[in-house]
Amino acid sequence: NKIAPALQESLNQLQADESVTVIVTLRQRADLSRTGGRTRLERRQNLIRSLKQTAAGTQGSLRMLLQTRLHQGKVRRFESLWIVNGFSVTTTADVIAELAKSPNVLEITPDETDIAPAYATPEINVSNIKAPALWDMGYTGEGIVVANMDTGVDYAHPDLSTRWRGGTNSWFDPYGQHPDTPTDLTGHGTWTMGVMVGGDASGTSLGVAPGAQWIAVKIFNDQGSATATAIHLSYQWLLDPDHNPATADAPHVVNN
Repeated sequence: NKIAPALQESLNQLQADESVTVIVTLRQRADLSRTGGRTRLERRQNLIRSLKQTAAGTQGSLRMLLQTRLHQGKVRRFESLWIVNGFSVTTTADVIAELAKSPNVLEITPDETDIAPAYATPEINVSNIKAPALWDMGYTGEGIVVANMDTGVDYAHPDLSTRWRGGTNSWFDPYGQHPDTPTDLTGHGTWTMGVMVGGDASGTSLGVAPGAQWIAVKIFNDQGSATATAIHLSYQWLLDPDHNPATADAPHVVNN
């Protein structure tokens, strides 16, 4: 019963030497009620430390098994996920059945998702929610970093280019298709980011918080699909963009 029904149906159709990518989630969970702190940075450091310690302390036996099956050619690749305490594993049906027998495993689910960008016609929203009244009081989002998880962001858009925080800790493409520069082939993520922090280069004010900076994660690949692995890796990156918990570079707001 640990294997999701939809995944089991797919496994039943696999040939013995065929592989599929799955998410293996462990039973053990970090006690996040104990991740307090005096400052936002300290709380985030404690959160990351707790998640990573739980993963490091409970993934050992499965990691050894996966490494063994990797050498045997039954596992094509695997990656530890501390954000959910689990693994992304590309392997055969028999290894998945073997993983399901482990008492440490809670569930095994597909890597495929049915998530899709939700398109809609933009409304005249900024005035309707009284954002200009807050701007007049000095609340423009200055000092705040906003992230989105979407199709990407067009870095060259005139209402967004000067608001990108910049640097290697400000853009993440888990698929590696656009590793260095914020890119959006469909425009959806650019639109949603514009609603959040867009400027007035077009002649009208577009964003609710035009004084804020933005960073972004491209959870949809260039073909328009997303995977659970990419989403988990993206959440890990958002908690610690430069892989140094002591640096205060995580976003204040994340829009999914």
